[in-house]
Amino acid sequence: MVSEAGLEGTTMTLYFNSERVYMKETAQIIQQQLKEVGINLDVIPLESTGFFEKVFGTDGDYEFYLNGYAASGDPDSVVAGMYDGTWGVNLAVSDEVLQLWKDARTVFTDEERAEIYKQIQQQTKDEMTCYPIAYPNYVFVTTANIKGADTIKKTPIFEDYTKLSME
Repeated sequence: MVSEAGLEGTTMTLYFNSERVYMKETAQIIQQQLKEVGINLDVIPLESTGFFEKVFGTDGDYEFYLNGYAASGDPDSVVAGMYDGTWGVNLAVSDEVLQLWKDARTVFTDEERAEIYKQIQQQTKDEMTCYPIAYPNYVFVTTANIKGADTIKKTPIFEDYTKLSME
């Protein structure tokens, strides 16, 4: 398929934040896997400031970037900026996905929002504009005076850390 699509021998670019854990290793794995199908990947580390200027600015001279984020309970405050342009132009987003983000802001129940977020995930997957990678091996450690840690049950994507309190 790769040679039929004309990608064999192609060189692409991936930027990653060199100050974040596992970004370098993840980039190297992607580079290795693409090499196996004949695609060369230039892997370029950038310190945080340069990375964010690159991927959240208007410069689009790359094909891929790796990013990570901490969850704050609601996807709208965590990742919507990658889709709606708040953080710059860094994803090709369809009008349908943009409308779903707008729709999610207009509903009032968690169940309704969750259903729209599932639609956003599916549409993003179908459009292949973003490929989410999750790290399921997660350790959450805190001191004894922090209460509410027992509410953090899953991989930290979209957990509500506002439930934590200090005594």
